[in-house]
Amino acid sequence: MSQAPILFFHSVDQDNLNAQSNNVKAILARWDASEIPATAFHFRAPDPLVAANSNVRLIKLPPNRLWKAKALAAGLNRYSGVVYPCLSAVLDDRFRQMRRALGLGGAVISTLEGVPADQRNQIIEQERLSELVGHKVFCQGIKTPDMAALSRVKADSDLLIAISPFLERIANTIWPDVKTADIPLGVNVERFHARDRVPHGSNKTLKVVSAGNVQQHKRPDVFFELARAHPEVEFMWYGEGKQRHQLQSRAASEGLFNLVLPGAVDGDSLAAAFRQADIFTLPSVSEGVPKVTQEAAACGLPVVCMQYYEPFSVRHGVNGYLAEDDTAYAEHIETLIKDAELRARMGAAGAEMAEDWNWAHVAKRWQTAIRDTVHRVAAGSSND
Repeated sequence: MSQAPILFFHSVDQDNLNAQSNNVKAILARWDASEIPATAFHFRAPDPLVAANSNVRLIKLPPNRLWKAKALAAGLNRYSGVVYPCLSAVLDDRFRQMRRALGLGGAVISTLEGVPADQRNQIIEQERLSELVGHKVFCQGIKTPDMAALSRVKADSDLLIAISPFLERIANTIWPDVKTADIPLGVNVERFHARDRVPHGSNKTLKVVSAGNVQQHKRPDVFFELARAHPEVEFMWYGEGKQRHQLQSRAASEGLFNLVLPGAVDGDSLAAAFRQADIFTLPSVSEGVPKVTQEAAACGLPVVCMQYYEPFSVRHGVNGYLAEDDTAYAEHIETLIKDAELRARMGAAGAEMAEDWNWAHVAKRWQTAIRDTVHRVAAGSSND
């Protein structure tokens, strides 16, 4: 029997490349629950795969200041559930409260993709969580109103989907009364794959790559120091950010010509760059599960990052290394630089692991969890 649609409270514009939008697009492109169609927003041209899916209905929002009002109004229709992938914490919470006040009901489903904390109490929260999980944890500082709104949405959720086992532990710690599930994000394996990669050790110059916003919290200065320590190796960081031009200028002034920050590139170009590289590394300490580590592994790169957020995309000693501090981090990079056979073995292991991250499989898990929650909440309402 058909039910009211499920609203994904986010946009699916083709040119919107933020992580949450990309995840929603990947799920909705494969949404085949015809008895519960999905609904989402778009401002400009929607993702073509989502738009072509007959099980998805799209609502166009004006690309001006009126978009919030129209989104709120459109969202006050009858839905069997609303998925909140954090379009805006405050807007999410306002919309949720309006639906509650009007008695519209439906399941509330939200996601957790990082370790949040009120920036006023960030250090205290980091210490508390570090003690609970048994190792140092770094939180993402959030402004007080946003954190309060985010926490209200999570606390009111009928299902909170965490994108890693570690984040599910965090969710159970912060919101112990909320039902949680651990479902990873997927990878576009048609784009990110190792089928035609350059064999490790065949490059004349070994290449170490990273990707992400070139901002302080990603610690690109650590990447800079790696380039200084290994002048025989080429280091490339893909992405835009406040520190990109500053670091590039600094590298030029110091004669550090093996460090290049080419800026942002599209997904196909990034995948091609990964297949031409030898090692992927991410020095940041505060992450959820950086999807770029999954994509790099899928392209056959060994991955080195910090262990503070327990990324499932890296199995220590299997497809890369997890470092407990900056000294170990530098040592792991050096180990891989010196050993082409190790790079090849770990890269192959990562590509094999990535088969389980295919969106074709992972999207089904998201759909099943969301659909089951909708049915559970509807059954509970009918028994009241």
